[in-house]
Amino acid sequence: MMLQTWGEVFSVSLQNLWLSFSDFFFLKLIPAVIIFILGWIIASVIDNALREVFKAIKVDTLLEKMGITEAFKKADLHFSVGGLIGGIVKWFLIVVVLMTSLQIVGLTQVSDFLSTFVVGYLPNVIIAAFILAIAGYIAHAIGKLVGGSSRMAGSKHAAMIASLTR
Repeated sequence: MMLQTWGEVFSVSLQNLWLSFSDFFFLKLIPAVIIFILGWIIASVIDNALREVFKAIKVDTLLEKMGITEAFKKADLHFSVGGLIGGIVKWFLIVVVLMTSLQIVGLTQVSDFLSTFVVGYLPNVIIAAFILAIAGYIAHAIGKLVGGSSRMAGSKHAAMIASLTR
């Protein structure tokens, strides 16, 4: 039977604590942070590239010619399609890289939550925003049609009728 002093027990405990901390820090935490930072940088580069691509193909001027951006300007909202799509892709990639980093660290429950509730619902949010934008464009077009028809019929309240239609 081996007797240990309090000092030896305390020393072994501190050594075990240091070994477990250093294993976690050097084998899990640092690689996870490096992967997250690299993923953030790559996502930002892709965001900027998408903005430039949409600027080069002049999608914003096309939407302006179609009259879609007019409603947003009236609401004092200024945006570009490239910025919107680039931002969505950037944050989607950041969440995916965050999930990977959390898996490396061992926080699988947080990663599963992000996978289920954030990444799982993102396509639904994008589709809902697309439907909302189309509905706004259709409402704007119908409002113009009703307003024009009311003016041609000689109504004094054509602008109000058009606004109510929208």
